[in-house]
Amino acid sequence: MAALAGLDLTVAAGEAVAVVGPNGAGKTTLLRLCAGLLARSAGTLRVAGHDPDEAPGPARAACALAAGGGRSLALRLTAAENLYVHARLRGHAPDEARARAARALAAAGAAAFADRPARTLSEGQRQRVVLARALVDDAPLLLLDEPTRDLDEEAAAALGALVRARAQAGAAVLVATHDRALAAACDRRVPLAPPAA
Repeated sequence: MAALAGLDLTVAAGEAVAVVGPNGAGKTTLLRLCAGLLARSAGTLRVAGHDPDEAPGPARAACALAAGGGRSLALRLTAAENLYVHARLRGHAPDEARARAARALAAAGAAAFADRPARTLSEGQRQRVVLARALVDDAPLLLLDEPTRDLDEEAAAALGALVRARAQAGAAVLVATHDRALAAACDRRVPLAPPAA
């Protein structure tokens, strides 16, 4: 049984694409392959012209992944500190890291709780911080895995606008989602089906 068998997909700069389908269809697997977190067993994959298996550094540098919800945050650090550390690990100088963290938090609707420790935030607030972290680098490929999970209706609607804005700014955006409204905000929807048993 092969996940994503037969999938032929290109996401161009300036385009937002939603992959949709039931649990087990391979949506998260696709994003994790693009981010270099999984090695593929067959097929061809390029991220900004790089094979994530053969050139993991350049491929990872070209993409940003928002996944895992609030569990991926350092809970003792504030929201702003989480993003600052991420920006520093991505090679940004201290002042630039702080500026990027502030911009990303504002874009994700998380500026109001930037100075609160992540452990004190609700699941929805943590999800916004995770989304903000993916915006820190202005990566050419933005990967969003079920980004509206734990978000209220207003925040989910704002995320659709954010996805459109990132695409209009020239990024390629690939969204794995069950959220019909978010999928509708994308330029294309690509249905995935679970592999045959």
